[in-house]
Amino acid sequence: MVLFKVLCGRLCTIKGNDGILLSCPWAKEFYERKRLNEIVDPSLKEHLNSYSLNKFSKIAYRCLHYDRKQRPRMDLVVKELENLLKIKE
Repeated sequence: MVLFKVLCGRLCTIKGNDGILLSCPWAKEFYERKRLNEIVDPSLKEHLNSYSLNKFSKIAYRCLHYDRKQRPRMDLVVKELENLLKIKE
């Protein structure tokens, strides 16, 4: 959810009745419906080209998988994000 927070510029969680933070399905839904452009922080759009934005969102989406075994390891996420920064340079 952290990567989607960066992408959208706002929290992507809600507090449940029991006080536990729950991930909001809206971010995932926008990605799956190919409407992510509607929720991406406008200031971020100014600094990323469409390739980088697409790649970043794919990384973020993979981190949301319900089964934690299906999520990428954090060291791999960091490596992918670092590679993305190199492309931007």
